[in-house]
Amino acid sequence: LLRGVQGGSFLEKSPPGRRRLYKTGDLARWLPCGNIEIFGRMDQQIKVRGFRIEPGEIESLLLKHGTVKETVVLARNDDKGEKYLCAYIVSDSDPSIAELREFLARELPDYMVPSSFIKIHEIPVTPNGKIDRKALAKAEGAQLKLGSAYVAPETNIERTVVDTWKEILQLDQVGVEDNFFDLGGTSLKVIMTMSKLKVSLEREIPVVAMFRYPTVRSMAHFLSREDSVFKKRDRTEVRKKGRERLDQKRRIKSRVQETAR
Repeated sequence: LLRGVQGGSFLEKSPPGRRRLYKTGDLARWLPCGNIEIFGRMDQQIKVRGFRIEPGEIESLLLKHGTVKETVVLARNDDKGEKYLCAYIVSDSDPSIAELREFLARELPDYMVPSSFIKIHEIPVTPNGKIDRKALAKAEGAQLKLGSAYVAPETNIERTVVDTWKEILQLDQVGVEDNFFDLGGTSLKVIMTMSKLKVSLEREIPVVAMFRYPTVRSMAHFLSREDSVFKKRDRTEVRKKGRERLDQKRRIKSRVQETAR
């Protein structure tokens, strides 16, 4: 039962006549029927994409960045109900998303790097001086810029890739120089994106291609190159089958002539 549980501990003194108890950090109560009713976490630990995450670890590291004065990390839900990490920051400057993600990725695993960064004027607090997380989730702020200038798509393949990224990542604008992972892409969204492109382009595309070609321009270039290879392979296959049919006709004609003799 304890496999995969993080941040818990065994109680030193368990009730007499019972097995050792494990403190998971969840707020719960025993029901008369013997079941346990869970109300939530006693700490701020959250679960995103199957991983248990302590937002405090991310916040502590963000505060080490020279431009971040205050920060709070929350788990939010997108339009499809999937959770993602969102970092609210107070800063006198405008650090780019790419800059902050790169800074965090030096010490944190991918699943602990926020997908979204929002700059706000101040962190809302309750009358008791604690962070008002409910008010923070509704706070208005400005989404930080990616750090690269917007470049519109030019070719049909670039437009197809851009439209697919906008749909999966739920963004209004994506440029050809934008990085999929800087836009909030995750491993799950990589699979969804490649599956969508597979249907749109009617071809098999390896999932690993997204990790090798993470920008729209590089992905479009890869797909264009692969398209040329596929077309060349198709022409070669057609010529090969044509020669095989011609050889078969010649063999049949030769057998007919031998039989006639």
